Amino acid sequence: MRNFEESFSKKLQQLRKSKKITQKQFAELLGYSEKTVSKWECGDAYPPLDVFAKICRILQVDSQFLLNYEEEKYILGVDGGGTKTTFLLQNEGGEVLSCITLGPSNPCDIGMNRCQAVLKEGIEKICSGIPMYSVVAYVGIAGCLSGNNKAILLQFLNTFGFYKVDCGSDNDNIISAGLQGNDGITVIMGTGVCIFRIINGVRTQISGWGYLLDEGGSAFNLGREALSACYSSLDSSGPYTILAESIGVQTDKLGRSFLNRIYAEGKRLIASFAPNVLEAANLGDEVALEILNRNIQIVVQKLSYAAQIFVDNGQVANVVMTGGLAQHPTVQSMMCNAFEDNDKIRIDILKEPPVVGAVRLANLLLVEDI
Repeated sequence: MRNFEESFSKKLQQLRKSKKITQKQFAELLGYSEKTVSKWECGDAYPPLDVFAKICRILQVDSQFLLNYEEEKYILGVDGGGTKTTFLLQNEGGEVLSCITLGPSNPCDIGMNRCQAVLKEGIEKICSGIPMYSVVAYVGIAGCLSGNNKAILLQFLNTFGFYKVDCGSDNDNIISAGLQGNDGITVIMGTGVCIFRIINGVRTQISGWGYLLDEGGSAFNLGREALSACYSSLDSSGPYTILAESIGVQTDKLGRSFLNRIYAEGKRLIASFAPNVLEAANLGDEVALEILNRNIQIVVQKLSYAAQIFVDNGQVANVVMTGGLAQHPTVQSMMCNAFEDNDKIRIDILKEPPVVGAVRLANLLLVEDI
């Protein structure tokens, strides 16, 4: 958008919305009809000079802002999941201005009201002192695509008066950061597990159907199997494992009160015991090794399937791994070793935080206007 007419009309509308003033209320304040204000905001007509000054007073904006159509934009990326939410603000030149991290924001886990509260706190903190009408934002949140969550979140985000905003899944952030518009595969091994294959912009999901359906490869799967092994060890129906001791120390010996916590807190509590499996496996515990190997093999099998179309076409399948489990050296080593003799599958670990992908998607929103 590089002409005065389009710039003025769009900024007028964004400023009005940012002040939470309806078109009808704005018209009444100015002594004009709602239809006339609509024409101003559509670029079909423009207010006279004496009204222009009144507009600036009502909207509390310097006249130079409305007259200048080359003002700087700010780029906001948000990455939210089951354990934390990261907000990253940059200027158009790519300079990082601020980065903050708050608690979880998956609406499927914590509810939509709490999700919106986390987003509101983060957005207001990181954009403090910056006019919202100059911010382009992309919000990638786990659980965004479930049910009608995206419509609800987008409606909520529009109340901030951003220059432009969109939202989607946290997987969008990872795909954006890891592949940067290129073909390839992303493997997410965190609280959950998910694999995406992208070819010519077409995305195919392989696993990632939720913790009740996915077979293995996630922190939840490791934690659940570890707890199952602990109780089998305690009641002597299964082999001894040091997991019973390491987890027992954290949970008051796995008693009834802890069982109640498992069923009350669910997925996140269970997933929190995945590191115990990795530690026990590194100590040579056979039960932990079996759990870890079985889960890694499931991911290897799914990844091999996802990569086969590249291999069949004589291409190298570029794979980017991320997530809490994927950051662990033992998991990285096991995944890479599984494909050591296959020169058609190349595995890299995502080095940038997923929120960088959200910033990239926000930048793409801005480019659309140029």
